[in-house]
Amino acid sequence: MMRQLRRSSVVVVFAVLTSIATVYAECSWVLWGTAPDGVGGFMSLPGGAWRDRDECEKERRLKAAQPGPTVMFTCLPDTVDPRGPKGK
Repeated sequence: MMRQLRRSSVVVVFAVLTSIATVYAECSWVLWGTAPDGVGGFMSLPGGAWRDRDECEKERRLKAAQPGPTVMFTCLPDTVDPRGPKGK
């Protein structure tokens, strides 16, 4: 009984991880928001992910039209991180 429970648990975990990887692979465009950081530089943060560039651009136009602090929005492929390479 215990062996069967462990086996089914492994199957469930594998299914969840596979579905997460599939969802991530489908989201290939990321909306980045870049704003002044208050100390003379800029800070970029991801604001969401979309399957294609057109969907991301629609969201970018909506966000850019909203009043608020000065934030520059841009859509980039999920392989590009405007913050640069991560340090070791």
